[in-house]
Amino acid sequence: MASDYIIAVQEVRKMAMEGTSNFIGKYLQPMLDNFPEEAHFQVAGVLPALLTSHKKRQIENYRETVEVYGRDNVFHTIIKNHDRLENFGEDGVSLEDYNDRKMFGLFADLFCELEARISSFEKTGDVENFTYQSKYFDALENITLPLGKEIEINGVAE
Repeated sequence: MASDYIIAVQEVRKMAMEGTSNFIGKYLQPMLDNFPEEAHFQVAGVLPALLTSHKKRQIENYRETVEVYGRDNVFHTIIKNHDRLENFGEDGVSLEDYNDRKMFGLFADLFCELEARISSFEKTGDVENFTYQSKYFDALENITLPLGKEIEINGVAE
């Protein structure tokens, strides 16, 4: 229990949906129930991942996820299935590459949304009536937004 916030990453497939339910209901909830003094974490939200927007069944699974957990509890930022993500480890990344810039925008939105969710939890104890508007990358339209085109890397990773 070394984290204050947990993201339940869920591939948008039926078996993964069941896995998310089990993760929350059979793992996280018993930790809260059995160790109320030690377990001080929140589920920041369910993060839909590997969505292929042209697959009807995945869209239905995504809608079911929102129905089950509520719009507030499902990340607005969606990690769609991008070949570029699979190749980061082998090919590296570059802000000069068009596709890499899209992925930087996507993850910039993910981090901004996570930060906003954490802020909501700390101010109100919940994410009720929570909304997030993409600033860097529109995942559903697959386009880099103006702020995403301005991302610069400042500093050196140590």
